[in-house]
Amino acid sequence: FADALEIARSLGDSDYQIRVLWGLWSSHFNSGRIGKSLETANLLHLAAANCGDTTAELVGQRTIAMSLFYLGDHTNSRRHAESMLRRYSRPTDQSDIVRFQFDPRIVSRTLLSKLLWAQGMPDRALLEVRELVEEAAAIGHGMSLALALAQGACHVTLLCGDWSTADRFIGYLLKHSLEHALDLWHAWGTCFGAALLIAQGNADEGLKALQRCLEELPKDAFFVQHAAIRAALAEALGRVGAISEALDTVDEAIERSERNDERWYLAEFLRIKGDLRSEERRVGKE
Repeated sequence: FADALEIARSLGDSDYQIRVLWGLWSSHFNSGRIGKSLETANLLHLAAANCGDTTAELVGQRTIAMSLFYLGDHTNSRRHAESMLRRYSRPTDQSDIVRFQFDPRIVSRTLLSKLLWAQGMPDRALLEVRELVEEAAAIGHGMSLALALAQGACHVTLLCGDWSTADRFIGYLLKHSLEHALDLWHAWGTCFGAALLIAQGNADEGLKALQRCLEELPKDAFFVQHAAIRAALAEALGRVGAISEALDTVDEAIERSERNDERWYLAEFLRIKGDLRSEERRVGKE
């Protein structure tokens, strides 16, 4: 990507500068280099603005919003996401999907659903994911629907404690990912199914299912799901009495969050650690 960007700049090719910067942002972001991804997102936004490419400028704004969200700056992330949604108009030929892999509006609404939960508005977050999935299904683009389900609907409904809706969306993701041969997305659906079992009190079965899934996933499989999966694993270990292992799991997740500046889930990890410490003291007194 760095070499391609240098070539594009030397040729004065703004279109390929934008393409390369989007790919470079995606590479940094999906590898957990969040601070670096924000720097690249700003470069993408600036390059698009300088050449008058409005769509790419809005995609740049969306990438800024995503990087800010994972850095824990939810106020500014939401400002960028909502600004993008107000200004963006989807083309009829899906050309933006060809350029940027996913439908830009679906990606921004997916982010907004998590922002609403993070800022203490679970009812609005649930409404957003229901409308988001309907819109994504109507577009007819398999990857965009998979993203809406995996990064939005399944996760948000679990966070909000809406088990019946979570079960419906998880089933939808599993079916959709099988139909489109999206193996990694299917693995995430399996992890969400295990997390649902754990949340509903079936910790033994959920823990076994989650551990099987984690054994099959690549070690660094798309960091955006890491926090939720590790949180579910720590809670399940705690519920089956493996307090020491649960604490090791959550401490590792906290250390990773601090190392990568991935602060969006840090409060949840600290809550889980506090619960585990309380349980550890309770068991020690018995």
